[in-house]
Amino acid sequence: MAQWGVNCGVQLQPMVDALREAVLEHGVIHADETPVQMLRPGPKKTLQAYVWAYANSQISDLAELAATANTPEAS
Repeated sequence: MAQWGVNCGVQLQPMVDALREAVLEHGVIHADETPVQMLRPGPKKTLQAYVWAYANSQISDLAELAATANTPEAS
């Protein structure tokens, strides 16, 4: 079972690298850390775990577009 996990990680690494590059291309990166309850065996059935999500933003690109659209040259 452990080897299966390692093989999946190796196969998915190119996608991880491409996503990382896509996110880092932008000037703004949004991050979210969401706490979740994770089940585990034993007397204490759950523990605090986290899910992290990262995304780039096109808001900075839209702000630049709006700024140029409001200039006299754009009219």
